[in-house]
Amino acid sequence: MKKIPIIVLGMLVSFASVSCFYDTLPEEVFVPVPGGVSYAADVQPIWNQSCVSCHQGNTPPDLRAATSFNVLLNDGWVIPGDPDASILFRSLTGEGGVSLMPPGSPMTSQRINIVRQWILEGALDN
Repeated sequence: MKKIPIIVLGMLVSFASVSCFYDTLPEEVFVPVPGGVSYAADVQPIWNQSCVSCHQGNTPPDLRAATSFNVLLNDGWVIPGDPDASILFRSLTGEGGVSLMPPGSPMTSQRINIVRQWILEGALDN
């Protein structure tokens, strides 16, 4: 009878020791958009769906379709060819001392990759 609690305790310790491990997430792989990124067809819809509700003129940058491209390039939010130096891109990843946008619900890696590729391709208005 004394062996049953010892066996149960031994099983619990065994289960606890094998269940504690740290799993690492795989590194996200950048998958380019075939044929390149179009600002109007690929990037602006991201702003429309995720950003314009807050960034519509009162909170910079203004990401409405009529103004977003010029504001992003002319006001220094995007450095063509260099996503890591672009405040806009850093805000999507929450890196480099910039607040994560959108707050509370980060963008999917697919959307972030589209913006990254657009910047890498020279941030063209195409």
